[in-house]
Amino acid sequence: MTQPTQPTQPTPAKAVAGDFCWSELATRDVKGALPFYTQLFGWTDREQAMPGTDAPYKMVLKDGVDIAGMYDMAGPHFEGVPPHWMNYILVDDVDAIAAKVEPAGGKLLFPPMDIPDVGRMAAFADPEGATLSLFQEGARKGRPDMGAAHGAFCWGELYTNDPEKAIAFYKAVLPWDGHRKDDGPMPYTEWMVGERAVGGMIQIAPEMGPVPPHWLTYIAVDDCDATVARATELGGSVMMPGMDIEGVGRFALLQDPAGATFAVITLDPKHC
Repeated sequence: MTQPTQPTQPTPAKAVAGDFCWSELATRDVKGALPFYTQLFGWTDREQAMPGTDAPYKMVLKDGVDIAGMYDMAGPHFEGVPPHWMNYILVDDVDAIAAKVEPAGGKLLFPPMDIPDVGRMAAFADPEGATLSLFQEGARKGRPDMGAAHGAFCWGELYTNDPEKAIAFYKAVLPWDGHRKDDGPMPYTEWMVGERAVGGMIQIAPEMGPVPPHWLTYIAVDDCDATVARATELGGSVMMPGMDIEGVGRFALLQDPAGATFAVITLDPKHC
């Protein structure tokens, strides 16, 4: 008699050039941030040495897989910078991509640099000041796609004043194309890698208030409203309560206790 096979988890899809491949929380109190995020999303953490510095770096894990990092902002270059989540885009050649930033109208914030035993990275701002980082794989590979699992990073969204200008910039710099959609309450653009959407873009509306151009990080959750309630119990703030997007899911906009902003979303099974 053969033994019944045990169900196995599907193998996460490997990140490819153009994918969001890492997320990093820059804050002024990692020790304070960890309980908030680990209890909210079921993450675990471990300390990771940062080559060339004594600053501690916390690696964030989901189901034993490294998915993000956290570090304390220190030094004059962080003066006036609020806590924030930074998104990384996987590229085949950081130097080649970085060389396109300023001719396209952006600003290179950190030129390409090697991170020993990790890979090569750079950071830039688009023409309106929204920031992203680039990552070229070395010993460390890009974060795998974990889909809509609770606590998985699942989307990046650009808030901008000039969508057409942004489309021209990102098409010139990254292996992306911008696909405009008009099926929501306001025009929406999806960032495409081939036939696959990896992120989105929305125009900043007057009713949003004095919102600076920025990239917003989305994290998938099993229950949007329950996650919002739990976030407030843990000391977070609700910037926008749960809202349904037809055919996509239900999302909310939150801030952690230190003020870093992120979104949570329960995706419609048909959208996953």
